[in-house]
Amino acid sequence: NPSAMKNEANIDSYITALMSVYSPAINESETTHWFSTEEVFESIKKIDPGTSVKLEDIYDSLLMAGFRFQPRSGTLGCDFRWMFKQK
Repeated sequence: NPSAMKNEANIDSYITALMSVYSPAINESETTHWFSTEEVFESIKKIDPGTSVKLEDIYDSLLMAGFRFQPRSGTLGCDFRWMFKQK
């Protein structure tokens, strides 16, 4: 499917740009920034409002790039965030 391939190329370029500033944090103690999937998605939409990238694409791509998620310590409820380490 050509549109799926284009979507994959788009998301790869966003993840590459993201990883020029951040790397996956292995645990909470090395995490410098916590982002939700929605925050990453909204940032992409701000720079490319016409993108066909979906929220699910962001989730899958962050997982494949080695990012992990968990609730932040001391938070109430079940608010999962991706753990990023600024380079």
